[in-house]
Amino acid sequence: MRKRMVGGMALAAGLLLAGFPAGVFGSPPFEGIAGWEGDSFAQGYGFVALGASLPLGSRWSLPVRLQGSYLYYDFQEPAETTKVRSPGAGVLAGFRLGGARGSATLFAGGEVRRERRDPGSGAGVSTSTESGGVLQAEGNLVLNPRWQGSLLANYATSTRYVWTHVSLRVQLANLDWQGPVSPFLGIEGGRQGNDESDAWQAGAFAEWSLVPSRISLSLHGGYKETWSPGTGHRRGAYLGFGLYHRF
Repeated sequence: MRKRMVGGMALAAGLLLAGFPAGVFGSPPFEGIAGWEGDSFAQGYGFVALGASLPLGSRWSLPVRLQGSYLYYDFQEPAETTKVRSPGAGVLAGFRLGGARGSATLFAGGEVRRERRDPGSGAGVSTSTESGGVLQAEGNLVLNPRWQGSLLANYATSTRYVWTHVSLRVQLANLDWQGPVSPFLGIEGGRQGNDESDAWQAGAFAEWSLVPSRISLSLHGGYKETWSPGTGHRRGAYLGFGLYHRF
């Protein structure tokens, strides 16, 4: 059975992006984002993205992102284990509404992936190119000076895959942002899937915002469960890290 996990694992980037609040370093004219997430099922995703934001007024802006990525995962069938490797590139553009209490962003765009599948025996290796549209919504809400919540949802048309992620975090120190480091702790959870694969995960993360250099670093980890129709649930762990820099 062909497991269309490209859309879901590729959206692991959202997990890393959601850790960075919209208002920490202001509305970024240029930004760089990078991250990786892997799990105990030999699945993982790494990416590098560059973004820019064009102001449209006091509260509105037009954000654009260019992204390169590399997806890898294995899945089992009755007679073999198939390894999939999938480099890709994509672009997103949209509208962002920002204010003192947070921001909301709606993106639309597309991606292209070059997928290689190896059933493990050395024979029957196949390659294909997949492309399609992407819709993505991001939200960040400042609950009070210490607490912030975030939401991210994504839909990829090529795989009919839906991915959602929510997080809640607390700033532990440096509330006036005058010191060199602002540390955070948070909890997170998400659900993803389509008609061929499904998964959910929950965990925690730590983040350090380096104020003078306008850099944020985050480390994520927790529990993950994945399954497909007619197969048993696989239970394990995930680990990820993220990097954000405003230029």
